[in-house]
Amino acid sequence: MEPVNTTDPVLVSPAPDRSWRRYAPTQLRQMVANQDTLKSLMSLFDQGLVSGTNFLTMVIIGRSCLAEELGVFHLLMTVILMSFLFQDALTSAPYRIYLRKKTQPEQETYSGSLFVHQLFVCGIVMAVLVGIYFASLSGILLPSIQSPLLPLFLLAPFILAREFLRRVSFAHLQFEIAILIDVLVTGFQLVALGTLAYLDLLTIPLAYTVIGCACLVSVIVWFVMNPVKRTYKRERFLKDWQENWSFARWSVGSLMVANMPGVLLLPWMLALKEGEQSIGILAACFTIIGVANVFLNGVENLLGPRSAHALHEGGKTELRNVIYRATVLMGVSMSIFTLALMFGGQWIALTLYGRDYAEFGDLMGWIIFALSLHVLAGAIGMSPGNGLWALERPNENFFASFMVMVVTFAVSIFLVYIVELGPLGIAIGTACGTTSGTIMRWVYFVRAYAEAPSSIESPVLAT
Repeated sequence: MEPVNTTDPVLVSPAPDRSWRRYAPTQLRQMVANQDTLKSLMSLFDQGLVSGTNFLTMVIIGRSCLAEELGVFHLLMTVILMSFLFQDALTSAPYRIYLRKKTQPEQETYSGSLFVHQLFVCGIVMAVLVGIYFASLSGILLPSIQSPLLPLFLLAPFILAREFLRRVSFAHLQFEIAILIDVLVTGFQLVALGTLAYLDLLTIPLAYTVIGCACLVSVIVWFVMNPVKRTYKRERFLKDWQENWSFARWSVGSLMVANMPGVLLLPWMLALKEGEQSIGILAACFTIIGVANVFLNGVENLLGPRSAHALHEGGKTELRNVIYRATVLMGVSMSIFTLALMFGGQWIALTLYGRDYAEFGDLMGWIIFALSLHVLAGAIGMSPGNGLWALERPNENFFASFMVMVVTFAVSIFLVYIVELGPLGIAIGTACGTTSGTIMRWVYFVRAYAEAPSSIESPVLAT
């Protein structure tokens, strides 16, 4: 009797795979296995929390307070939004680009320097808030903003810190950390605001107090978890600042120039000319348009780091593929969104904000449609903008943003002061400015892509 040869292959068929993956569609199995797709879904979910919280916050305030009070809330929120853009361009944007080019010890030192830089940014923002307060006391700005500014003097640093820590988590691809702190903010903020509204106690100062306290809780939790290793070396603070500034000077300029007219200056200009009610109507319409941020900001949170990684790993061909796929995705999605608001914008506005806004129904319908075109144009221009950052051509992003500012200001001032369209003039001017910037960004990206070498292992900063 011959011994059994254990090296021969087993003739009995293995047990069939009865897991759900066997019966799932091929595309679904690929999507689950694709880490990029998984992180994209996490990014979209997180942005859904943030945008959904902002949306519901505005609706709660709009239904509980007068249009004039909603206008005051929005005016101060424009300052906070500009502060977010300023700190992101000055700290987070260069951090996303340079982090992966450093060794592990260098990354820890670089992260430590970034947190010190954030303290400097907070100091600048606090100085701006103090200046706004004294301008209101002197009669230059609206006196109605004085009371809501008081809680911001104490809590604004935590509002800025929460957004900063989200961006740091995204740069490290720690989407679960960003989701955690945003869940905390969402729960705290909406429950507190809803309770105050139900008790008929909600005011604008209390609303900002709630928002600041919610951010304070999330900041404490982040530092307790401490997910990003940091090493603080004094000799690196200034050197890392100088390295970041070589990139940030263009990103700060482009973001501030592109967003300052529509986000900050034009709303204040409208409020000073026509009062808080007009800006309240505009704010209500911006809130509805802000639903698109669930998608757009979620994609952008991944697109920035993904573009830099694609260029570093696969050269400019991979970068082009990433940019084109993102453009098609956002363009098609936002086109459907625009068509939906074209026919249903007015009904949505009146359903959300109630009968107090019924007299402004037709006006709000036109404003929402104009702003949806602005969102569509911005979505199509987002990908080439990130491509220019990945190619380290931020100066060209700045020139495109400068065009946005010029066109937005020119059209808006003409329509508000000459034609006297009020908030509709602001919406049309914003759409025209964003469209012009998108065209320029695509022109610059196509040219930068053609000039870049086919294989880029260590991109050189454009001067």
